[in-house]
Amino acid sequence: EKQVEVYHNKTKLKTSAGILPTSRVYFVDRWTDYAIFKLFTYSKAGKAKYSLKQAEEKLVEALSLTQNNADSSIIEKSIVNYNFHLNRANQYISKLPEKERNNLISEIRASLENHLQVLGIISEATSSQGRTGITNSIQASIKTNNMITGGGNQQLTLTGSCSAKATP
Repeated sequence: EKQVEVYHNKTKLKTSAGILPTSRVYFVDRWTDYAIFKLFTYSKAGKAKYSLKQAEEKLVEALSLTQNNADSSIIEKSIVNYNFHLNRANQYISKLPEKERNNLISEIRASLENHLQVLGIISEATSSQGRTGITNSIQASIKTNNMITGGGNQQLTLTGSCSAKATP
């Protein structure tokens, strides 16, 4: 199984793909993540950060699957899972007091920009194959990403200008 490293402006995404959805033991990975979230994450800010970490892992999974030419339905499901975790993070962020929310958004903004870079790579790699489900999932992710950052003048946009490399 390949590990994918993604860079944007020399910043590496924090997670690796780990166990991919194509593995027979993927359900164990998902169950473990859920248990950690429920049992060991207490504060709203902690839950938001953990949800963002999970979103990033699902995004790197989608990129790895794209690079391995996996079935489009599996890639789409990874992006849907990414968006699920992103939405959950947004729910926790929106419940934070304004000062804490603004501090957290400032802290995670670069990561969210990197996420959009990766979505751009996936979009470029899959657009020529007519994968409309993937495109729709990416557009939903962009909307959620912008909801977290507040949209408006600071709205993030989708681009594919980052590098990704797979290592054995």
